[in-house]
Amino acid sequence: MSEHARFLANMILLEEETARHCKRLADVALAAGDEELEAFFLSVVESAHLDIADALAEGAERRHATLEVRPISECLLSLPGRQPRSGHAALLGVHCAMACALSLVRRSHAYYASIAVMAEDARLRQRAAGFEREHSAHIGAMEHWINRLTT
Repeated sequence: MSEHARFLANMILLEEETARHCKRLADVALAAGDEELEAFFLSVVESAHLDIADALAEGAERRHATLEVRPISECLLSLPGRQPRSGHAALLGVHCAMACALSLVRRSHAYYASIAVMAEDARLRQRAAGFEREHSAHIGAMEHWINRLTT
């Protein structure tokens, strides 16, 4: 199996998890009344879906994945997602949602950064570096949101 096929399969796993959880986090943000934060989460979901579609269009197969993608801690995802919330509880829910999203994106960023440095194939290193930059931007945006929510 090629290094590129393994990368695409691992990418699909990471991006599927990110999309799944960020959709849930968008629901938490909406329940807290923060439509702007919901839109941000949905943009991350859309980006993940586009990356998955590109990988599948290249013929990626999940069976070539070598990563064991463990789900993010369920304690952060046990927040009530679709029920109206108010006051401090809503703010805490949104903050926990941001912490969860940041953890997810940092994990993907670390994977892409390692491939960008260690892959033997120069084209694959370049592609992984692009994903690393994209996830770095998401990390910066999420850190901005967390600062905005806590100050």
